[in-house]
Amino acid sequence: MVHVVAMDNPLSRTSSYSGSRRGSADLSTLDQTNATQQLTVSKKLGKIGVTLSNDEHGGVIVTHLLPGSQAAQVGLNVGDVILSVNGILCSDHRVAIQAIDDAPDTVAFVLKGLTHRAMVDKSTGKVGITCRNRTEKGRGVQVSNLVPGGSAQRAGIMVGDVLLSVGGTLVDHHEHAIELVDASETRFEMVLLGTTRCLVLNKMLGDVGVTFANNIRQEPGVVVVGLEPGKLAVQSGVQLGDVVLSINGQLVDSHGEAVQYLDAATAQVYLVLSSEKADISGVLSDMTTSCTNKH
Repeated sequence: MVHVVAMDNPLSRTSSYSGSRRGSADLSTLDQTNATQQLTVSKKLGKIGVTLSNDEHGGVIVTHLLPGSQAAQVGLNVGDVILSVNGILCSDHRVAIQAIDDAPDTVAFVLKGLTHRAMVDKSTGKVGITCRNRTEKGRGVQVSNLVPGGSAQRAGIMVGDVLLSVGGTLVDHHEHAIELVDASETRFEMVLLGTTRCLVLNKMLGDVGVTFANNIRQEPGVVVVGLEPGKLAVQSGVQLGDVVLSINGQLVDSHGEAVQYLDAATAQVYLVLSSEKADISGVLSDMTTSCTNKH
C-alpha cells in the first residue's frame, strides 16, 4: 500500500595554511559520493508504506514512512528524494505512485544522493544540538553547534551535517528542528544528508599544508584548492576539491575563518568534510585575484 500526500558573490581570495603547531593523521574513511543509489522492495512481502510529495528542488520527496514497512526496512528515509521508479523518471509524485501501482512485484527506487540515520537517546542527558537555516537552496537545516558529550554528538552527528528530518517529520527551518527534538520521545531518529567524514590531524607532528578558497556556489564550507606534498593534510587523506564544513566544531564560512581556526588549534584538528566535492575548476576560474595568506 502506498500512502500519498499531494503537495504541491564572486569570491576571489584564497588562504593557504601550512601551520606548524603540528596532527596525527587518524583517518576516518567514510565513503564520499555524488552518485545516486538504488533501493529495491518487494510488494509481495508487505506494505511499501511510503508517503510522497513533490520536492521544490526537483524530484519527489519522501515525507512519511510507516514503521516496519518495506520501504523503511530497506533503508528509505524521510527526506530522501526519488528520481525514478522502475526506470520511470519522476518529476511529480503522481507519476511515482502510478509506477509503484503498475509494478507486479519489485519496485526499484533511484534516489538522489545519500542519506543516513542517527539514533539519539535523550535519556543519557542533553541532546545538545544547534541548527541554522541553510544559506543555499536545499532541503533541511545545517548543524551549527554541538555540546561536547551531548547525545547528538554521541550519535555521530557532526557540525556541518545537514539535518533532513527528526522523528519521521521533515524539518522546515531551524526553529522547527528544535521543536521536534524537544517534543520527541526518549529515543528518536534523525536523518542526515550525505556521509560527512571527520579527519583528525595532530599539529604536533608537522605542518598542515593546505590552501583554501571560498565556495562559489553560496554553499557552506571552504574548498581545498592546494595541498603541499608530504604534509599532514595529504597524509590524512584530504584531496583537492574537498569541502571543509567545520574545523574543531566551528562552522567555516570563509577561507579566513578556516585559517583562523587552524591557527587557534594547539594540537588536534578535527576537519569535517562534505560528502560532495566542489567543482575546483569553477572555483579557480572564478578567482579574479590571488590573495594568499600563508601561516
